Amino acid sequence: MQINWIKCKEQMPQDDDSDIIVSDQGTYYILPSYMISRMRRSAIMNAYEWMPYTEEAWKELTRK
Repeated sequence: MQINWIKCKEQMPQDDDSDIIVSDQGTYYILPSYMISRMRRSAIMNAYEWMPYTEEAWKELTRK
């Protein structure tokens, strides 16, 4: 499976409660998209990438 990340500085996620996977320098989190969307003015957001949550993607990212 190919993981396609979206850079927050290029496109922010929707401001709703749909789940997304967030990458913070190789550490992955499942968060509601509004948590990232509402932080859009923070300069630190330039380092984050995200993608819509799917069980398949989450398993790929967290397999050992």
